[in-house]
Amino acid sequence: MKCEEIIQYCCNKNRAYIDYPFGDVPICIKINKKIFAQIYPLKNDYKITLKCDAVFGDFYRQHYPGIVVRGYHCPPVQQPYWNTVYIDKISKNELLIMIDQAYEVVMKSFPKKVQKILTEKEDKHFNMTIKISDEKLPSVLDKIFREHANERICVVGTTCCGKSYLINKLDNCRDMDKEIFPLLNEEETKIVCQTPWTLEIGKIMDGYVKEKIKTRVNEPVFGTVPIESDIIIYLNINDELLKERCKRRGVKHKEALGMKKSIEDELYSVKNKVIEICF
Repeated sequence: MKCEEIIQYCCNKNRAYIDYPFGDVPICIKINKKIFAQIYPLKNDYKITLKCDAVFGDFYRQHYPGIVVRGYHCPPVQQPYWNTVYIDKISKNELLIMIDQAYEVVMKSFPKKVQKILTEKEDKHFNMTIKISDEKLPSVLDKIFREHANERICVVGTTCCGKSYLINKLDNCRDMDKEIFPLLNEEETKIVCQTPWTLEIGKIMDGYVKEKIKTRVNEPVFGTVPIESDIIIYLNINDELLKERCKRRGVKHKEALGMKKSIEDELYSVKNKVIEICF
């Protein structure tokens, strides 16, 4: 199986999300802050480490010697509860069964009350969710851009979520705001620059952007409007951090929240692949 297929399979599970607690590798998939899968997409060492119970873990190691081994990175006391699987040497069906079991083992480790909450069906609006600290945002975006270098990418987020900083930090990025305003005539500029910002103004601006700005391969475009592309990345900033940044920049927090909701409402209905990054 390809790495992206495995990640998507894991992320399709209820409440599952991606995290990078140890750097770019491994790619960790968690439920409620607990890891159930760690993927190592390395050219000559392609493997996945999965949570397991001691009985099934030992069964797989005996059944697939050299292909399924004890979690190589774990201390001895934890090794019986983690298996490392060499992905290219095992069938897709068997691998998916082991992923399912890893998810269930971690889910059952929570108290019954927590399990009940976690098993409630969530509304999955996005194809994939990544949860990281804001410090890791540039490196995670760079990784996504490199993995999808041949696709058109649009990165969206509300005001004060750090788009300008990221544009300057990363290579070949475009600024939707800088590109759109030279394309507007005087009357159009006057309309979209009114304050306070309203949903109506946002819809008018959306129309101008979608008409005049086009995405291009290997040139991610950052802005507040989801436009035609192969992949949309949504920068979902947490409310506490957004409030802090709005205060620092003299922007009304309420307006930033309104813009955020407007972006989310539109993303819920798009057919593009959407990757949500929560920070």
